[in-house]
Amino acid sequence: MSDLNIAYTEQYVLSCLLNKKELIEECPNYFISNIGKSFYLALKLIIEKDLSFSDENLVLMASKSLSPLTLDKIEIIRSFKTEEKDFKTYIQDLKESFIKNELKTKVIKDLVVSVEVQDKNLDKIVTHLDDAYKLIQEINKKEVIGISLNEALEKYKTVIINRSKEEEFYPTGIGLLDQHNSLGFHPKYMTTIFGKSGVGKTTVGLGILNAGINRYIPSVYDSLEMDLDLVLDKLISSRTGIPFDILMRGKDETGDNIADYLVDMIEAERLKIQSNRRIMLVDESSQSISDLDYEIPSWKKFMGVDYFVLHLDLSTMLSDYGNGRDNTASQYELALNKLHSLARKHNIHIVHYVQSQRDSNAIKIEKVEDIAKFRPTLANIKNSSAFEERSRVVLGLHREKYYADRYLPDDPQTSLLSSTLEVQFLKNSMGRLPTLDFYFDGATSKILPIIKEKIERSII
Repeated sequence: MSDLNIAYTEQYVLSCLLNKKELIEECPNYFISNIGKSFYLALKLIIEKDLSFSDENLVLMASKSLSPLTLDKIEIIRSFKTEEKDFKTYIQDLKESFIKNELKTKVIKDLVVSVEVQDKNLDKIVTHLDDAYKLIQEINKKEVIGISLNEALEKYKTVIINRSKEEEFYPTGIGLLDQHNSLGFHPKYMTTIFGKSGVGKTTVGLGILNAGINRYIPSVYDSLEMDLDLVLDKLISSRTGIPFDILMRGKDETGDNIADYLVDMIEAERLKIQSNRRIMLVDESSQSISDLDYEIPSWKKFMGVDYFVLHLDLSTMLSDYGNGRDNTASQYELALNKLHSLARKHNIHIVHYVQSQRDSNAIKIEKVEDIAKFRPTLANIKNSSAFEERSRVVLGLHREKYYADRYLPDDPQTSLLSSTLEVQFLKNSMGRLPTLDFYFDGATSKILPIIKEKIERSII
């Protein structure tokens, strides 16, 4: 963690302590900066002397410390907006920074000195190594959390009340999906969306993101496959209706340069969303789960939220899955277990976008009706059991016209097929397994729900 991040973390912890002094009993002195230490010691003295948490008392109690406090410094701490439920996360971050600082400035320094002077007392070197090991173990130590059944039921009553008010529902942003997904993108869970390369995974992902932009749903779109320019090409095409290929060329169908017009359209979109800080895009192809674990708190701080939807497109490009032919079922299982823990730890929802396995050469397509053989099943996902076990919802994508254009381009029926994208619920822990239809517009990277009318029949 950088010095700036450490300073921010210290300030968040101190702000929590100022808001509720009882929390200091749960806060060891993990402060690194002199001002952080002064604040902490001043708070402890105020409690010991049973004084009020006034700014004047803070200044008085810290007057003899290494870094005396001023009213301006206290005002900065009080200006930080924090919630008590985030306190343990801040403490854990501060603890890790404190221990790493101890390792760097004391233990490892002493070890290096002992080795460089060729200390013949091996016990001293072993002691330094043992100290380092204990500190590293302390970072990884997890607090065992549990509550009584009585407390659990008390909280559960609130959950039931919130559900009735739809406060426990976390929308995907797309109404047709929400009608059949009782939890939506609920925090601490995962969703998997898969399909063939070219069938429309990214279009679906950006369609969900676009809906999230309009509804202010906190979202981070992490594109591990496409670079940022291509993601923006598709997103702007979807939002403005400007065909994707025109944005790619900067020219219209006649070949005329219309870059100025396109820039004006993009500026209009920017002005529409400039106040929306709840959407972030990540453009980094080489990432690990540890990288995500490190970045998520900073993304939350930037957006000013405790929950968001993390879209991983393509999820399996994270280094934890392995590389190329080296990835195995056990690596997939381990990676998805880590990601599931990440979702629970950070109170986020993770959406995986993954590719289907290659089509079997045994499948013969001779007529349009044969395309049904390509309808997705859970087995189409590489190492599917890991995704199936860890995801609350698994959605398979299918486009009949995609396969017809590929395998039967000269068949008269191909030109008559509608551009329909089928979204099949292949797993839904809290509901049924319907197939939903969307109109798929590849030219503008847009999907639109197709509402099937119910025909009421009277009995004669």
